[in-house]
Amino acid sequence: LDGRTGFPELVERGFDLAACRGTLRLWARGTGRLVTVLDGVVRDVEYGPDPEPVTCSLQEVQEDDPGLWPEESARVTTTTWPSAASGVLGERYPWVIGAPGASGVYPAPALFVDTSAGGDRLLIAGHPVAATSVDVIDDSDGTTALGRPITTVLDGLGRACALVDLTGSGITINAGHSYWIRWGVAGGGLQKPDGSLLAGAGSVLRWLLGYSRARVDWGRVAAAVPFLDLYRLDTYIQASPDARMSPWDWIVDHLIPILPVSVRISSDGVYLQVWRQDATADQAAAHIEVGTDGSIPARGVLLGSVSYSPREDVANEVTLRYRQDARTDRLLSRRVLTGDSALAVSDADAELNLYCLDSRSRYRTFDGQPQTLPLELSSEVVWDAGTAGAILASLAQRKALQHRLVGYSVPVEAVGHLEPGDVVTLTDPALSWTRKVFLVERVVWRLTGFLDLDIREVVQAPGHKAA
Repeated sequence: LDGRTGFPELVERGFDLAACRGTLRLWARGTGRLVTVLDGVVRDVEYGPDPEPVTCSLQEVQEDDPGLWPEESARVTTTTWPSAASGVLGERYPWVIGAPGASGVYPAPALFVDTSAGGDRLLIAGHPVAATSVDVIDDSDGTTALGRPITTVLDGLGRACALVDLTGSGITINAGHSYWIRWGVAGGGLQKPDGSLLAGAGSVLRWLLGYSRARVDWGRVAAAVPFLDLYRLDTYIQASPDARMSPWDWIVDHLIPILPVSVRISSDGVYLQVWRQDATADQAAAHIEVGTDGSIPARGVLLGSVSYSPREDVANEVTLRYRQDARTDRLLSRRVLTGDSALAVSDADAELNLYCLDSRSRYRTFDGQPQTLPLELSSEVVWDAGTAGAILASLAQRKALQHRLVGYSVPVEAVGHLEPGDVVTLTDPALSWTRKVFLVERVVWRLTGFLDLDIREVVQAPGHKAA
């Protein structure tokens, strides 16, 4: 705007504010530093005749991530594989994470890319792999080839791919048949730069975000990786022939529902905040103390009242179905954590959990009976039984009981370093709390030299002495 040309005239000349991106920056007083708060797209544009103001909002959402995966060239064409079976032309290469499969189960696809005389080769991954051999099944007649050696071959565009040769294997060779792979015979799929298997959820998250064009807070992502790597993933990723996929969409669909995380945006970009429901007082990044008799200088002032998380969020029987066999389109395994002792005895997949047991005794039906509040979910990316158990244990800690929520105003010098997800302890004699453990949910900066902290109680295991 030059002061002479009105906004409506600019629009008619072709200026499209609704198609713009924008950046919101905060000047940190006293530091001379600009901090990026938002870098997003313009929405909700409204204007009228001059001199009415132009209004709009700025929104940073990862659903707008324009990054697509994989590269368009990572697919079967007459250029990449001139002798490919006609039935696989146009198929995109699979990427293998971990080692999906179990005895007699072949859950990952293979593409018949070499039907030349003496060729008979299947593409099993669009990248070099850690495994040295895999098992193969012909889905059309059930014949198998066990322990077939893997070779790394360049496609017609120079991309390194993992292939297996069926010649002399005893399996039926037919360009019209479909073939599936069991990994884990001798290693798995993708490798990290150090040569180890890419299977931890944190490492997979970081790898996928590398293909995103979203603004990413790489420092906070790196900090979350060691904790999230405790959850093992075994799966494959294959985009459809018709459309590539957004890395962020895959993360939202497959990781966020099973991990104790939430999406956050810092001044540096998007990241996943890990919520340590098993946090203890010795992990606290700060201690907040409230004095009531004048003997203790008040370092925190209660804001409002203590509240509880919604009762409708409570779940005390959590079920996970996992081990996706894409070949048969079935989830093969099930695991349950429950507070129902009878179910834990009668169901081989069920296990008694103390959080769920405590919950079921607290929440009751209209006639006073213990109430079972179920939560069921499934995962196509988990094969490991230990990971399934860890997912359910985390859900039980988060869902079985309501959490208390409270806010405090605290001097900046005491808590200015805190961020969402940090552990704090709190002493407030008026509420009978002594070094009670909380997680920081929200931090609001004020111009008064104080911060407003919204914190959430870390619910202790039943039998733990309350603070």
